[in-house]
Amino acid sequence: MSNNTTIKERIGAFREWMRQEGVSAAIVNTADPHLCEYIADHWKLREWLSGFTGSAGTLVVAETWAGLWTDSRYFIQAAQQLEGTGIDLYKEGLTGVPSIPATLTQKLPQGCKVATDARLFTATRFKQLACQLKENGIDLFHSTGFYRTWANRPAMPSGNIFVHELEYAGETASDKIKAIRQYAEEKGANATLISGLDEIAWVLNLRGGDISYNPVFYAYLVISGNGTSTLYANNSETGRNLGKDERIASHLKESNVRLKDYNDLMDDLAAMQADWCYDVNYTNADIDTLLSPKCKVSTTPTMVLKSIKNPTQIKRLQEAQTADGIAMVKAFCWLDQQMANGKKVTELSFANHLDKCRSEQDLYYSLSFNTISGFAHHGAIVHYGVTPETDIELHNGNFLLVDSGGNYLTGTTDITRTVILGGKATLVQKKDYTLVLKGHIALATTPFPEGTTGAQLDTLARQFLWKNAKDYGHGTGHGIGHFLCVHEGPQRISARNNNVPLKCGMFISNEPGLYIEGQYGIRIENMVCVKNCCETQFGKFFELATMSFFPFDTDAIDANMLTAEEIGWINSYHQQTFELLAATNRLNTEEKEWLRNKTRQIMLP
Repeated sequence: MSNNTTIKERIGAFREWMRQEGVSAAIVNTADPHLCEYIADHWKLREWLSGFTGSAGTLVVAETWAGLWTDSRYFIQAAQQLEGTGIDLYKEGLTGVPSIPATLTQKLPQGCKVATDARLFTATRFKQLACQLKENGIDLFHSTGFYRTWANRPAMPSGNIFVHELEYAGETASDKIKAIRQYAEEKGANATLISGLDEIAWVLNLRGGDISYNPVFYAYLVISGNGTSTLYANNSETGRNLGKDERIASHLKESNVRLKDYNDLMDDLAAMQADWCYDVNYTNADIDTLLSPKCKVSTTPTMVLKSIKNPTQIKRLQEAQTADGIAMVKAFCWLDQQMANGKKVTELSFANHLDKCRSEQDLYYSLSFNTISGFAHHGAIVHYGVTPETDIELHNGNFLLVDSGGNYLTGTTDITRTVILGGKATLVQKKDYTLVLKGHIALATTPFPEGTTGAQLDTLARQFLWKNAKDYGHGTGHGIGHFLCVHEGPQRISARNNNVPLKCGMFISNEPGLYIEGQYGIRIENMVCVKNCCETQFGKFFELATMSFFPFDTDAIDANMLTAEEIGWINSYHQQTFELLAATNRLNTEEKEWLRNKTRQIMLP
């Protein structure tokens, strides 16, 4: 049976449920009740129904039509995966593409009902969607009934949970809880609900294995004003009982945290007489409906506190970056050797080898996301996920884009390099690569005053592409957690302003790119840390200190396009990269010589 036939049968069964319930359409969002970016298989109904495997997208199913909305990262991938399924692709953000409410209003009669799972939306987004539909006579209601159409739905996960020791975390759980409780009390609240999984893991210095690539676990945390906190993480359905783990039990006792079953939360919230503090933008709409009458403050300090890394975390992250650089050198050296000897290497075999090199590093835990290994036209698919079906052989003459990272006990990494295979780039390829590199350098070298947001910096990375009437559709930088999620808020560098100033200690990415559909993609990414630069009569200035260390591809650079300052920065970065990685004694003679060659100095034209 073809995949398209399977998808049509699943949509057909879904529509039968709609008819039985008197529902004209259903909205299936990509999320879980904690609004995570990466979600457990238990919540991937949209993927199961549509066949689209991207990490972002919303499926709408009506009686005679279906559509999937996704952003520019997935336009190419979604078009390929939806072909022949009968599901239309709506490219969010493009001029003339209607929104979900506008499409439903156009296609559905007034007085009809639309179902969705309110747990998969923020309270703000659910209310907005409901109001937009109500204005046009359409009723949006909460339902979980459509999950019954999902045959063999995966169970809720019950992965391993463990303590992230103080030598890596740098701050005790008790101190973090105290800061959150004090914030709530100052705002007039006596109870705080935290539902973000990375926030809970950070607050309690715990990590887990419930979601691929993110060392988190499904739980809720309630911090009460009486000194006792409650972690809803046990799960009678899966047999998880953290109280049986002596190390975790002792750790939680030290922080005055008691354990309860995950499924007890809603009943407990309904029974509690409290003035609540919770973040309405990161709490699902089902919980908000219950707590909003008793809400005193609609934000928590947790995200910002988590985003500002302490000195221990910064030091440990640099150790993780060194391990990551070693893994990258070993993998790319191997690639050059294999191709020079005429041996077959594919996108997938290289990704697997890079993953293996990472796994062999000290204090490695997991990948921080699925390795992107896109050769030639696949590199133009921003979040390309290679599979055995899409895998192609690498050959000389085009770009290989590799975006990868790891979770180590010491920190989370994210790095992208684009290399020209065979070492001989065309003039056009060199120009495109150098334009992206110039933007990367501009962002890495420009000080900015305290209070600056990422939106104010975004143009620095795009300016050279814009001068050539070129651009890229994704943001320039995202926040990065510490042995947590590779995408972390609230900080970002993007044209979309969230009014969050960059603060010292924040980890963020620097990753401009360029994508020529059908030909190649280019992205150059390092992790950076916001640090103090200087203080003048005009105030305090910050800078983005580069933390990732692996060579740029000098074979793809047109030195004639670079200024003396840019060449000096590249040469200094390459010298630092060689000295740092070679000094570890973790590279053999061939690998060290390969690194020496790749970090050779660029001469002024």
